[in-house]
Amino acid sequence: MKYIVEQQTLENCESIESIVVGNILSIGDKQYIVQEDISHPGRYILSHNDERTIVSVHYDYNGKASVSLNGYMYDVAILNEREYSHSKMLRERASANQTSVKIVAPMPGLIKGISIKQGSTVRKGDQLYILEAMKMENIIKAPITGTITTLSINSEIAVEKGSLLCIIEPQVG
Repeated sequence: MKYIVEQQTLENCESIESIVVGNILSIGDKQYIVQEDISHPGRYILSHNDERTIVSVHYDYNGKASVSLNGYMYDVAILNEREYSHSKMLRERASANQTSVKIVAPMPGLIKGISIKQGSTVRKGDQLYILEAMKMENIIKAPITGTITTLSINSEIAVEKGSLLCIIEPQVG
């Protein structure tokens, strides 16, 4: 069965196609042998040559999935081909009708740098903020080309996950 794992980020929606046949997981040109850890429900050991990776999959009461990999937790959608096609179509339709984009903090941390001003024009992929979290600097980039209409935060301010950082009005044309 073919599955697509999507992780929504500020920049885009990253998709990883995977095919599961029995206990073999194929991602790109790599094949992993999958063993379920019986002592920990939802935990799997992926083996490729001499490399072993532990992956935990957690579902909340709404059926949303989170994957724990290498000490990081990722909110993901695990979709079959039909669900993925439908999800992609809805995203494309929403982006065509989009009026403005709210940029929010993807995690709690400290704003270490701001590369924009209210009224400035940004291009998709331009650096907006540097957010320090767990002693690592994370670059927050513009997901669209447009104009900064609202700037909600200053440098050296601690923010919570989901805090509004700025609003970008898309460029028309």
